[in-house]
Amino acid sequence: MTFNERRKQEFLSAIDKIKSLGYEVYTPANFDKYLYAYIKSKDGKSLCYVQEDSFLGINLSTRNKPTRESGTGFRMYEMITVENITTDKIEKTLHSFPEWATKSEIKKAIENRYKSFDEFKEREERVWKFKFRQL
Repeated sequence: MTFNERRKQEFLSAIDKIKSLGYEVYTPANFDKYLYAYIKSKDGKSLCYVQEDSFLGINLSTRNKPTRESGTGFRMYEMITVENITTDKIEKTLHSFPEWATKSEIKKAIENRYKSFDEFKEREERVWKFKFRQL
C-alpha cells in the first residue's frame, strides 16, 4: 500500500468513526482528490472541519466565514488518531475556540459564524461552484 493510499484509508476510518458518533459528514463532490470534510452539528446550527494532513495526521478545526483576524477558523486538535476521535472533541470544536486565540480573533469569529450548516453549504456551493455530498 502506498503512502497516499494509507492516508486515504486512515481518513475514511476517521469519517466512519465520526458518523458512528451520530454526526453527518459532508464533502465536496471532488472528495477523491482531497482528504477533508465538514461535520454538521446534531442540531444543524454549527459545523467544523476534519482533515487528514500528510504530516500532522487527523486534524479538527472550527469553521467560520473568512475574516482577516481569524481566517476561516482555528485548529483545535491535530495529530489525533481515529481511536482518539470523541464526541467531546467534536463538540468542543463545534462550540468553542482554542486557548491560544486572542479575544479579538474570537470576537471576529463569533461575529462571522455561519447561522447554520445550510448557510455554509449554500455559500460554498455558490462561491466554489461545486456540490456537497453526504458520506
